[in-house]
Amino acid sequence: MAAASHSPLHSAPPAGLVAGVVLPAPQLLESRTEELPRLTQVPLPVGQRPRPGWLPMGARCGVCSKKVADECGGVVCQRRGGDGTAGCGEGVCWRCMKRAPRDSFGGVRTTREEFESWGDDAWWMHEGCMRDEDWADYVGEGAAELAQEAAPEPAEGGGEAAAGKVTVATEDERLTPPELDEVPRAEEQGQAGPGVRVETLSVRQLKDILAANHVDCADCIEKADLVKRVLKTLNEGQAREREVD
Repeated sequence: MAAASHSPLHSAPPAGLVAGVVLPAPQLLESRTEELPRLTQVPLPVGQRPRPGWLPMGARCGVCSKKVADECGGVVCQRRGGDGTAGCGEGVCWRCMKRAPRDSFGGVRTTREEFESWGDDAWWMHEGCMRDEDWADYVGEGAAELAQEAAPEPAEGGGEAAAGKVTVATEDERLTPPELDEVPRAEEQGQAGPGVRVETLSVRQLKDILAANHVDCADCIEKADLVKRVLKTLNEGQAREREVD
């Protein structure tokens, strides 16, 4: 009996292929492969794009190395200006912004509420990354005025500074921000009245009040910390007034 012939047309297909399936030409496969990146690169809607200064979703915190879970999960050390971008570009999440040690992270801190209140011009930088002009803009005019007040005055009848003579602001000069005239006294806090409640002031206003009274607030992380510091400052000032009276 003759052996059965094996025709190439009826042989089994190679491994991985299915009989009866027509494969596209190699040129067509290459053209489709080239189109894949273009099909997947769809720009995000404007509302979902990360805003300048914010740490975008999925980026890692430079302190804890964890990825942030939302578009406003932290900030980036950078400041954009006409002469380029300053800062190291490293991001930090809000948790590390509050808890990172001062000796390694620095004392310049902000909160999500404060950063968002600054709008599109908001920026933040590590204390060690700030240039002189960045530091001056960050602390504001209040710190510049305090430095000027602390400068020695020339001695009477001469151009040389008097040794150890420093200008000290009086109690009335310290309470320069207009908000202080409207802030109720300690016994009026928590009650309705014509004055403005300290809790309703903005973060910037609270810092201005503390700066005008020569009170440091670098360790105040949350707005609640600033409110407590302002109330304490006002109470101490009122106590001094009663002692004088």
